[in-house]
Amino acid sequence: MELTSVLLLLLGIIIGAAAGIYFGFKRGQETGIETGIKTGIQQGIQQGIQAEKERQQGILQSAEEQAARMLTEAETTVKQRRLEIQEEAVKQRSEMDSEISRRRKELE
Repeated sequence: MELTSVLLLLLGIIIGAAAGIYFGFKRGQETGIETGIKTGIQQGIQQGIQAEKERQQGILQSAEEQAARMLTEAETTVKQRRLEIQEEAVKQRSEMDSEISRRRKELE
C-alpha cells in the first residue's frame, strides 16, 4: 500500500506539473516563456504539496479509525472477562453453599 501511495503521489505531481506548465506556457506566451515555465513549475509543486497533504490526512484518519476500533475491541474484551469472573464467582459460591449444606446434613 505504501508503494501505491507513493506512485499515486508522483502521478499527481507529474499531472499537476504538466497542467501547471501547460497553463503557465499559455500565460507565458503573453508574458514570456520563462515566466510561463516558472509559473507552471510553481503550480505543479503546489499541487504536489496539496496531494501529499491529502495523502497524509488520509493516513492520519485511517490511523485514528484503527485506534478507535482497537479501543472498542479492548473494552469488549474487558467486559467479557468481567462477566466470566462474575460467573466463576457465582459458580464457586454455589459450590460452597452446596458443600456447607452437605456437611450440615452429615452433622445432623
